[in-house]
Amino acid sequence: MTSTSAQHAAPWTIDADRWPDVAVAAGSPVRAAVARALFNTGVARLPLRVRLPDGRLFGAGGPAAPVMILHRPRQFFRRFGASGLIGFGESYMAGDWDCADLTGLLTVFAAHVDDLVPPWLQRLRALAVRRQPPGDVQTIQGARRNISRHYDLSNDLFALFLDETMTYSAAIFTEPDGAPVEVPDTDGAHLLADTYTWIHKYIFPGGLLPSLTAIDNSLTRATRLRITAREDFGAHYGQTLRIWRERFAARADEVARLGFDEVFNRMWKFYLCYSEAGFRAGYIGVSQLTLARI
Repeated sequence: MTSTSAQHAAPWTIDADRWPDVAVAAGSPVRAAVARALFNTGVARLPLRVRLPDGRLFGAGGPAAPVMILHRPRQFFRRFGASGLIGFGESYMAGDWDCADLTGLLTVFAAHVDDLVPPWLQRLRALAVRRQPPGDVQTIQGARRNISRHYDLSNDLFALFLDETMTYSAAIFTEPDGAPVEVPDTDGAHLLADTYTWIHKYIFPGGLLPSLTAIDNSLTRATRLRITAREDFGAHYGQTLRIWRERFAARADEVARLGFDEVFNRMWKFYLCYSEAGFRAGYIGVSQLTLARI
C-alpha cells in the first residue's frame, strides 16, 4: 500500500500496518490551510529557502542556505496542520519533502522556533494539536522504564528527579550568556503526561530531558547534594551524532538486508539530524555535573 494516490505517491512502498500514520496524510483541510499560512509567513523571515513542485522558491535565505524541497505540499500541510511537529517529521518519513542538508535546515528551524510560530499560537498549540499516546507511555513510570532500558549507570540517582513536582523541559534552555533559563512553574506530572512529540512517538517513548534548573531544585528539595561544577559539551555531542549519521548512511545496504525499509531509514536519519540540529542551535545540551554533599 502506498501513502497517496499514484500521482503523488512516494518513490517507495509504505507498509500501512507498520507505519499507519505515515501511510495516510490525515488532517482537515481547514487546519492544513492554517498551517500553510503560518508556515509561509514564518519561512519568509528565516535564512532558508523552500522550493515548490513548480520550481518557485521563497524564504529569506541566500544562495547557500538550505533548501527544503516540497514534493507534495498538500500532504505536507495536512500532516503539519493535524499534529504539528509530529506531522512535520512524519511528512519527511513519507517523502512529502526532502533536503540535501537536512541537519542545516533543522538547525535553522531550531534556532528560530520563536520566529516560526507566533507566541500566542505557541501557548495555544499544546491544546490544539496535542495527540495522546496509548496507555502509560508518557507517565513517570513510563519514563523510568525508558531510562532503565537505555542507561546502565546512575538509574537510582536519575530516578530521583522523576517525581510529581518535576518540572519538565523539552530541552536545556539557555540565555545568550549561557545561564539556565527558569522553565515554567508548572506541575511536572501534568506536563510529563501531556507532552508528546515526534521523538516520543518514534524513538524514545517516555523520554525525558530535564532542565538543569529542575535537577538543581530536585537535589535541593530531596538531598544534601549540590551542583558544584558543570561542564557543557553539547557541541561535541553534535559531532558524535554527525559521525553516527555518516556511518549509518555508509551501511545502508546492510540495513536493508536486515529488513528495515525506507521509511525506517528516513525516520532514523531524521532523528540523528534532528538531534544534531538541536545541539548545533543550543536548543538542547548535555552537561557533566559534579555533585558534593553539604
